[in-house]
Amino acid sequence: MIDYECDTSLLQIYIYISGSYWVSKKYVMDEIPLNENLLHGQGEDVEWSQRVSKKYTFSFNKHSTVSLLKNKSMSNHFVFTNNDL
Repeated sequence: MIDYECDTSLLQIYIYISGSYWVSKKYVMDEIPLNENLLHGQGEDVEWSQRVSKKYTFSFNKHSTVSLLKNKSMSNHFVFTNNDL
């Protein structure tokens, strides 16, 4: 893991976004949208971050947190079936 205080300027060529939890500015997503031909698990986040890194620098947000629901039943209303679509 990289310390939040680490100067990542020399690491930019190695950094990419991968995973379910990441945040981007709206204007960046409008300018450089995700590739809609790629689905979850097909590297859509990595492919996007490689395109974005040609123009923008990645940085850590020291003030953000992620909370996960440990009780799966709490998130049941977010699960859709084919009948819902």
